[in-house]
Amino acid sequence: MQNEMNNVQNMTPDQARSYFASLPKIDILTDMVSQGVISQATADAIKAAQQVRQANLQNGNGQAPNFRLRANAEEWVDNGLIDQATADKINSYLANLDPSTITPQTGNNINAPGSRSARVDVVQLLVDNGLLTNDQANAINQYMQSKMDSFRANDPNGANGFGSRQFRGNGNGAGSPAANTAP
Repeated sequence: MQNEMNNVQNMTPDQARSYFASLPKIDILTDMVSQGVISQATADAIKAAQQVRQANLQNGNGQAPNFRLRANAEEWVDNGLIDQATADKINSYLANLDPSTITPQTGNNINAPGSRSARVDVVQLLVDNGLLTNDQANAINQYMQSKMDSFRANDPNGANGFGSRQFRGNGNGAGSPAANTAP
């Protein structure tokens, strides 16, 4: 085993990929059954659960999604901003959306190099694709802004929902007065 590790360490990345690709594939569940670790029934149940999970991860076009855009379409219906037919169209559109067709917003910090996610203005995307009118989009944006303003107004620790980013908890964490021991 150590000899094999030494050989792999001396390989180029392409050689290592080729080497590992040439190794026989081991079905871990079959191996566990043959060693008596689990029963065949348990292995079959695990495989079935994996297939169900994989099916649930796929979106409407059969591809595993990189992300899911969401819209609060039901909330928008409940608040009279759109009708149910529009909400159904929005939900269907977003469920079947190909992520490669979306260009994220530019000019915001979340798009900085190395960022793990990009910001997409879902409401504008829906307008651009004819699912919302500009009037509906303006009403939704005003509604969402009023929710954010209400959240900020009701925050006992500051105006941003996280205690001015000090993340105050029980008073003993970083940023709390109890943690500040400097004279």
